[in-house]
Amino acid sequence: MSAAVPGFEIAQRFVALLGGARVETASGEPCRVRPQTREEVGAVMRIASEERITVTPCGGGTALDEGRSVAPPRLLLDCSALNALLHYDAGDLTLGVQAGMRVRSIEALLAPERQMLPLDVAQRDRATVGGVLATAAHGPLRHAFGGVRDFCIGIEYVTADGVIARAGGNVVKNVAGYDLVKLLIGSYGTLAVITAANFKVFPEAGTYLTFSAEFSSAADAIRFAGRVRCSPLAPLAVELLSPRAQQYLSPERPVRDPDDFVPESPISSNDCWRVLVRATGSERVLDRYRLELRAMQADVTESASERELWDTIAELVPCFRAQHRNAMVLDIWSPLAHVAAIAERLDAIATDHGFLIAMQGRIAIGNIVAMLTPLSVDPPAAEHYRGCIEQLRAVLRDGATAFVRCAPEEAKRYLDVWGPSPTDHRASLIVKHAMDPDQLLNPGRFLL
Repeated sequence: MSAAVPGFEIAQRFVALLGGARVETASGEPCRVRPQTREEVGAVMRIASEERITVTPCGGGTALDEGRSVAPPRLLLDCSALNALLHYDAGDLTLGVQAGMRVRSIEALLAPERQMLPLDVAQRDRATVGGVLATAAHGPLRHAFGGVRDFCIGIEYVTADGVIARAGGNVVKNVAGYDLVKLLIGSYGTLAVITAANFKVFPEAGTYLTFSAEFSSAADAIRFAGRVRCSPLAPLAVELLSPRAQQYLSPERPVRDPDDFVPESPISSNDCWRVLVRATGSERVLDRYRLELRAMQADVTESASERELWDTIAELVPCFRAQHRNAMVLDIWSPLAHVAAIAERLDAIATDHGFLIAMQGRIAIGNIVAMLTPLSVDPPAAEHYRGCIEQLRAVLRDGATAFVRCAPEEAKRYLDVWGPSPTDHRASLIVKHAMDPDQLLNPGRFLL
């Protein structure tokens, strides 16, 4: 058996615990175990702690390549079998599920009660609750509902030494103890293994309508988004799409599997920047949107195939990556005052380093997702990737951050994925060492 996986005796301990059908070993590959209960997760982590085995928790596997380039773990802890509904109180607008439940399954669960959980993330047929929480994933609905930290009210987790613990609770008003919920969300599985979560859910609106406005430049588009943000309107989403990003949208055929997607042209023939404003409400409310948006002197049209359009927008990054295996995707957050300047500089910076760029983002809350692909067929050297992100960070103003969501593995070894930490790095180290003193959980993948 390869040195990359636990030795035979250790693997047999997992077999004795879970059964042979739920333990996979292959030469040169991490051992994969599939617990079905939180108690089994705890038992797996106790064995890992005793044997000093590095562990990567996983679910649908949609974000396993995010973060720093690290050595393969010795153990993959697959939590996808923890997929039960724990509780659902439609009247109280609360929901509890195990971490392995798919996002699409939650949508189907809530639909009969005309309720929703605003997790419009990519690959919802595969993405699990645990993975969404671990990576703080989000989609266009973050504009109206905030990130998953804002509506996750409780988490159950297993520590690195196998102890089952909880943070938060089952109700919306919960102020007891330290807010470990927000600490674990976005920690990329480096602090604990999330096994279940509680959420507050939201009423589903009856009617949706999307308004599309075209502009000749990024600055004009972003100024329009700013006016929408300052208006009396309360849209669900305000999404920016660059000319090149629009080639990946096909409202008539929403993309469920990125491998099935083929863009019509490698370069968009549309030179306009587009801002999509998603509205909901009664006809009277939607008429107010029409009046307000047209008063902003924008060329506004109403989009057909509304839900399919937003499903496709949510899948834009995985579709882009499926078509460009040497792509680099950056997630940029900036104070609103500097977003326009950053968007305009991005194109020049990408071109200087041999990349074409497509952009989308929750522009009215300061988020830009930049998707870069090499200009030439041959992949550029790692220095081009590193130079591009370093030059971008050099022009960011105070309070702005940029991290590399994904890049070729060869390039990630030579660049700083996360960039300067906007928080106290020493405090983060203290937390990591307190919760995982032996560095067993995803060591090196996140800030630490």
